[in-house]
Amino acid sequence: MKTKIGIVLTAAFALAVSFGCSKDEAEKVAPTVLKAETNYAAPGGTGVIELSDSPSTVSVVTGGEWCAASANGAVINLTVQKNVYMMGRVALVTVSYPGFDDIRIPVTQAGGSIVPSFQESWETYNGDLSLSNWTIQKDDESGVTWEISDVVPGWYGDAYPTSGSYLALIGFDYSAAGMMPQDQWLISPSFTVKENNQLSFDEAHAPIWMYYDGDLHFEDELFTLKVKISDNNGATWTELFDSAEHNRGRYDEGNVYDYLDPIWESIVINLSAYAGKEVKIAFHSIGTFPDYNGIDNVQVGIMKEFANPPVRSAEPKKNQGLSFSGNYGISFEKKTGKAVKKLSPVEN
Repeated sequence: MKTKIGIVLTAAFALAVSFGCSKDEAEKVAPTVLKAETNYAAPGGTGVIELSDSPSTVSVVTGGEWCAASANGAVINLTVQKNVYMMGRVALVTVSYPGFDDIRIPVTQAGGSIVPSFQESWETYNGDLSLSNWTIQKDDESGVTWEISDVVPGWYGDAYPTSGSYLALIGFDYSAAGMMPQDQWLISPSFTVKENNQLSFDEAHAPIWMYYDGDLHFEDELFTLKVKISDNNGATWTELFDSAEHNRGRYDEGNVYDYLDPIWESIVINLSAYAGKEVKIAFHSIGTFPDYNGIDNVQVGIMKEFANPPVRSAEPKKNQGLSFSGNYGISFEKKTGKAVKKLSPVEN
């Protein structure tokens, strides 16, 4: 049974503890970085970040597809993969401590190119493609066109830029009349191809929508992205790459339903035949039943070495609903192994 004396003693003890905690907290020093091995050459490697205190959490908020960080007490171990792209890149490691601001530590890695002849990652135009020196040739009547975006929309998860914060995106136009056919070009400014130059870029789309509109079209794809080059200022164009042709045979009725979300793939094209010439390149999105398609990390240069880069797959989003554009969505379900796709206005 509690007594007045017991209550008074308990209160006095609590007050003493309270003053003691306040003093300790006031004297607690904010954690600091003691050592940071955060600059890497293109081949990658391992390193450490040494801290004055053990963090509560460590995460890579940018660049997690090529930079891994794990904590072992007050030491963070870094593993950086080989950079097969021409441009350098930056990851951001966040270290958290209760009661203190997060510590953000950039990890930089050099590119795998000697000197790029041309490069574009859509970072310098404040999200406005009209501010760039790229041009759009629109040969259709759809209500969409190429734009700068920070995401390639997906079904369960979106795909994010492989370089920086932005990418070039073409969407689709579905109205009451049905899906609008698409025929649109995104054309680069002129540049001179040097000896042994290669063109590399990252392309993302959700594979299933290249083939499925209620029926499957594996031999007559519904849309594609073509890459073309001109050495006469756009008077004529030569095709270098066709996404539908590149993917032919990769998907079938047994696996295509697993690919509702956009997947990044790095494409490399040899431009040696155009060495010394002034050229333009074009990304040509065309088809009768198009879907979102993203382009990022466009580079022309000489590679020191090349290997297939890791694919940055779509990241899951929660509570997003089944909406692609905010205007129209696609409902998708499996019934006895068969997919049923229905286009209808999204009900928000």
